Amino acid sequence: LDVGTERLAQAARAGAGLAFAGECRDLSRPSALPAADTVLIVDVLYQLETAAQVALLAAAARAARTRVLVRTLDPDRGWRSALTLGLERALRRISPHSGAQVNPLPVAWLAGVLHAEGFAVESVPCWEGTPFANVLLMARRAPARR
Repeated sequence: LDVGTERLAQAARAGAGLAFAGECRDLSRPSALPAADTVLIVDVLYQLETAAQVALLAAAARAARTRVLVRTLDPDRGWRSALTLGLERALRRISPHSGAQVNPLPVAWLAGVLHAEGFAVESVPCWEGTPFANVLLMARRAPARR
């Protein structure tokens, strides 16, 4: 799901021969997501209003049978966050991939949304070799009890 048709076309080419389907959708508008084993959200949440972030993350949790993976900007990583926020804000005017704003929520807050939906959540840095404040939230649904 992406708002950019060019990115969807690129994903379709990359996923040729795989079980892949793309759909043009504005993720800032609340709606159900298609069911999947894993829902992956990359660099989307922090570009949305707070309520839209919560709605999208909750929809992802409801759609995911097993996992939700979220790469996002952590606003609480000191100089890494300051640098990343500064660059993100500067790029708003020129990058075709940028959203309307930069609004990173605390990672613990995002993890709380996933936890409330029944997921165990772990957060790990994913900036190796870069000065940025990217983290990966890995949320796994607890197995159903018999």
